[in-house]
This record gives sequence, C-alpha cells and structure tokens, in this order.
Amino acid sequence: EGQNGNFYPECYIIPLDGEEQSNLQAADEMLAYLTRNGVDIMIAGEPFTYSGVEYPAGTAVVSMYQAKRSVANGVLYDGTVITEWPVLYSEGITAFNYTRGFDMIVCAEPAAYQDIAAACSVSDSWTVNSSFTGETGGQVVLMNASEDSTAAVNALLQEGKDVALITEGAYKGSFLVSYADWQSVADDYLITGIGVEDAPAARAITKAPVIYISGKPDDNTSGFVKTTLVSGAYQYNYDRQAMELLGFATTDDASEADLIIGAASLDEQALAAVQAGTPYIGYGSNAMRSAVSLFEDGTLVWETAGRSAMDALSYVTYPSESLVTASYVSEGDDVLYGYGAGYFASIPEGAQVLIQLDSDKGLLEGFLPSTGDHYEDFLNDSIQAISYQGDGADGAKLDVVLFANTLTNKVHQRDEFNFISNTAFASVLGEELPQEPEEPQEPTLPAADEDGEPENSSTVVTQPGQTGSSGSEDADTPSTDIDNTDTPLASTVFTDVPAGHWAESAIGFVTEQGYFNGTSAATFSPSVPMTRAMLATVLWRMAGEPAAAAASPFTDVAAGEWYTEAVAWAAEQGVVNGIGEGLFDPEGTITREQLAVMLYRYAQLQGVDTTQGGMAVREFSDYDAISSWAGDAMTWAVNAGVLSGNDAGQLNPGGAATRAEVAQMLYNYSNI
Repeated sequence: EGQNGNFYPECYIIPLDGEEQSNLQAADEMLAYLTRNGVDIMIAGEPFTYSGVEYPAGTAVVSMYQAKRSVANGVLYDGTVITEWPVLYSEGITAFNYTRGFDMIVCAEPAAYQDIAAACSVSDSWTVNSSFTGETGGQVVLMNASEDSTAAVNALLQEGKDVALITEGAYKGSFLVSYADWQSVADDYLITGIGVEDAPAARAITKAPVIYISGKPDDNTSGFVKTTLVSGAYQYNYDRQAMELLGFATTDDASEADLIIGAASLDEQALAAVQAGTPYIGYGSNAMRSAVSLFEDGTLVWETAGRSAMDALSYVTYPSESLVTASYVSEGDDVLYGYGAGYFASIPEGAQVLIQLDSDKGLLEGFLPSTGDHYEDFLNDSIQAISYQGDGADGAKLDVVLFANTLTNKVHQRDEFNFISNTAFASVLGEELPQEPEEPQEPTLPAADEDGEPENSSTVVTQPGQTGSSGSEDADTPSTDIDNTDTPLASTVFTDVPAGHWAESAIGFVTEQGYFNGTSAATFSPSVPMTRAMLATVLWRMAGEPAAAAASPFTDVAAGEWYTEAVAWAAEQGVVNGIGEGLFDPEGTITREQLAVMLYRYAQLQGVDTTQGGMAVREFSDYDAISSWAGDAMTWAVNAGVLSGNDAGQLNPGGAATRAEVAQMLYNYSNI
C-alpha cells in the first residue's frame, strides 16, 4: 500500500551516525564505491523522518531518480533467487548491505520520498566519524561490528593494552577497553563506543592472536618464483587479505600460531597443529573435504545443494550460545552468505550446532538449481556451522569450528569475517574480570578544545597567584609570569615518564602548577590525547576561572558538565569557536594546529605580543599541510618557540595533541 509498484524503489537510506548505523566503516566505503562509479549521493541538510524513525542531518540517501540508478540498484538491492538455470559461470551476489554488513533502509513510497528529498541535496562529500555515547573516563564497550573494530582491538593488543571480550548481556561478543585506549584508536578507525558506568562480565584477551593461514604454496623452483602464489592460491590470498584488513599478525610456522584458519585444505603443518589441539576454524568446500579426515569415517558428512549450486544468501538461526556467533546474535544479524550452498548432513557426537538455515524465512538471493540432489535438504534448516572440542581420528585432540561454506570469498563477504576474528579472540581468553571494577576517577579538570580526546585522569589548573605560582593574584595576569625555573623532574614522580623523556621538565612544570594531575598516583599517561573540553578548561583556569556573562552557545555543551563554564567563557572571549552548526564537540581530540590556535587566542586575550616576525614555520616540510585558518597561529607558535617540529622535520599540524605535547607547549608559552 502506497508503494510505487516498480522494480526500483524510490531511494535507499544509508545512515552515517552511530545510533542508526552499526557499521560506520562499511557505510562510508559503500558511498565511496558508489561515487567512484558515477552515482550521485544526496546528503541530508536537516533531519527527516521515515517510517517513524528520525534520521539526522548528514544521513546519506541514494535516489533512483538519476541516470546511474541501475548501477546503484544493482549493488544495493537484495537480489533474486534463481532455481531453474542449468549453470552459472560465477556467483552474481552483490547485496552490499548484507555482504559488507551495514544498515540500509529501502523506501519505495513516492510520497515519503518527496519529504526525504526535500531535506537533501546532492553532494560529493559526507562526514563519518567514530561514534561515542555514554559515560566518559571509565570503561568503554567497543562494538564488534566491522573489520575496523577488530583491527582497532588488534592494534591495542599489539601495543600491550588491556582488552577484554564481553561474555554476558546485551553487549556479549563485543570488547571492553579503557576510555583512554578508546580515544587512542577512535581517530584511526571508524568504530562505535559506549561508555558504561558498570562494566559487563568479560574475560581478558591475553594477547594479540597470531594466525596461521593454511594453503600457502611453496615457491617455484624455476621461472617466476611466486607464480603459484599469484595464480594458483586464490583461497589462501582471500584469507591473507582478510587477515590484513582485520589487523592480525600471521606466521608461516603453524607451531607458533594461536589459531589455524583457512578456506584451503589443511596443509601438512596445519594438519599436525590441529591434530595436536591448536584451535582451528575451517570454511568452504576444500577445507571441509580435508576436515572430514579429522574424525572417524562417516562422522562428519559435508554435502552441497547440487553440483551446479553456486551460492545462497539465507536467513539463519543460532541454536546455541557461543562466543563465535555472539556478536551477530547481539546485533540481530540473521543473514548469512554461503558460497557453494553447502551444509553438514551429519556431525560428530558432542558437536555444537552454531548456525542453521531458517526454513521459515527462506532465501534472499541465490543460484542453486532445484534439480540438485540435495536441494530440499539444504533448504530444510540445514546445519551451516558447528564447533567441536574432543577426540578425533587417530588420537587427535581437536578444538575446531567448521563452516560449510567459505567466509572470505573474493574478500567481498566481509560481514562474515568476524566469525574468524571471534574464534581467534576466544582462543586466547584469560581470567574473568571482576564484576565490580574500581569506579573511574572523576576528572576534576576538563581540558580539551579542538579535537581532543578526554583523558582518564583529572586535570586541574590553578590560577596565577595560587600555590606553585609566583605571579600576581590578579586574575588577569598572564600565565607567562609563572616562575618555572625550579620545577621537579617528572621522572621522580611518574613511572611512565622515564628520566630524559623529551617532555620531562614540562610535565613536572604543569603538574606542579596544577594544570594537570597524573592519571594515577604514579602515572601521567604522556601519550594519551587531549580533548577540546579539556584544553578549554585548562585555559579558563589559567585565566583565573572568570565567570561567563552568558551560557554556552553550543547545543552539545549541556549545563552542569565539568567543562560547561569553561567553554562558555572561552566562547565568549573568542578563545574557541565551534566546529559548525552550533556544535563544540567537547570530546573531540584536539590537533596540534587547533591547540596552537586556542593558545594564540588566549595569548592575545592576556595581552601577550603575538606579532613576532620571521617565517621559521616555512622551514618545515609539511608547512603546506597547515589549514588556512591556523596559519597565523602556527606561525606565531613556531616563531615564539611555543611549538617545534618532530624528528622528521615536520609540524604534524593535523596530528592529535597528546598530554605530553600540551604540557610542553604550555611550558614553552610560560617562557616567552
């Protein structure tokens, strides 16, 4: 009722906000794909409502009223089930929202489309950022929804950070990290985080898993050495590319691996490791034909819907609880792509059924001729995945997860990659974390103004004239009057600031003055980025905490927050500007050039001469990377000795400003 009666809908809606979009990375990449192929994208300039849901400004809409609508529709519609053709050369699956895993809404109602289109305009640019909601400063649920979420976790683990896998509740299958660690990866990956007051039950991930991919061919002994790797190992290469996207470290020695994976048959190394108990996840026809030999004859039976069956995009159920499938269950993802249309006709005693086809809902897309020998068996709640821990053939001790169909085909079905990563992380779990973790420390000092990420710790700023300052008690006295000639060495206070650290003196200075506190009694966290709210508060307290004449003009700065008064003052005095559309972005990570701009404006407010001559800033190789709005401030900061470059001779204007870098700039500023 009310729909257009056409094959084409009116439009596709692709949310780009963290509330309506579970996979920000895949949504962003879909828009890039479409525009690269000449499809026009509309971006909402104001909120609109469809089917009872309000979509915010910035939402993407793909209209079917354009010349390249067939290009767009061909990759976005959910396909057709074809059951009568005798043969197909290759799979035709697109259905990007299912195979890549992003949320998309189809609108086929002309009247509703008119309202949607009125809120949008064609644009070749859009904005997608990591999404964070909830409590700051404590524990963060990093949602397990994409290649980026897995890669971010691997990056943290490889840096020795603490990450846990949530084992119970609504977030089961996602990850638990500290707020500071969330902030350290939020700008590098498109991920979704939820700050929680009470951490859910979780088990520590003890290390970054190391993966062995089965099926890598030996080098040629003559001619082109890598010919077999390039032309004869497509399954291995799909797996290899998947692991790169997920950020896993790999090894060519199966005995060193935490997990064996692969769509290819078990090679000699992999077979020996799996038989000895190394966890294994295998998937697809070749892997299953070799996996059969892990069990007694006739125990594991793999079949396909028919000799000519190609693939199927199917609704599925999850009959048992498992960390392998937990993130899919939590997300409500009940669609599975199976290249090969395979299934398990028989499974070993004691095996756990992880996934079955849902015969009540049927198929979304597929090519699997109805004349196949096992066509009806495939459709009838067929078993798609199992796990098994126990004895195998010939005395083997097995810990395996098996999928009837491949999970990495052509590196297109990325929505299935997390079955592999979930298995990897589950294979290296440690102890259950305490149910009642210590309460996060309340930040007594907010600090961050232009893109900064909130710190774990309190940051406190004292006005000139208070303890530790030799300046006047006049609140208008610039901070440059502070005596910093005899400050304690930070290495004598903080265990993470070694003697000789490049910012050791600066860290000692800012902590003595009360500009910053440590993140604990013994740590400073010098590499943790600063946030916009934090820096605004630092400058406000450096100015003596003057009262603002009016409330903050920014819609995302609520009353009663620890930074509310500081941001109101900073905006009133012109020290900070918003990011546009009435927003301040208090939790955004501040960049080095944004820091320079805020300090430049603060210096002018305090009557400091910011007209120093010289163009030393042009000596840096990335001078051209400085934003036009930051040019004067960066020039002043360099010429005045407030800001210097890195070892590579670069200013890194767009890089995140860490606690140590902010400390050093404030220290330098106090000396001008």
